[in-house]
Amino acid sequence: MHEINNWFVSNLLTVNYNKTYFLQFFTKKQKAVPLQIVTANSLLINSNSTKFLGLMIDSMLTWEEHIMDLSNKLNKAFFSGSAYTWIPHH
Repeated sequence: MHEINNWFVSNLLTVNYNKTYFLQFFTKKQKAVPLQIVTANSLLINSNSTKFLGLMIDSMLTWEEHIMDLSNKLNKAFFSGSAYTWIPHH
């Protein structure tokens, strides 16, 4: 982590450790390894999924999280639009 912090500092970048997560990738046979990453006196949170460039990525690299997220968005858009009816003006 020290090398990563140095890279950010040398490139005049900062990291908001309160918004930084890490994601472990594993298979059905290989389970997650208990892991803690501490940097800048902050404990990074291990997440099971994250959104990256609009794509939901989960730790098993399945489409399940992305499809659920997309379905929720489509349902909200559909049902919010269907609540309005068109009334013609005379």
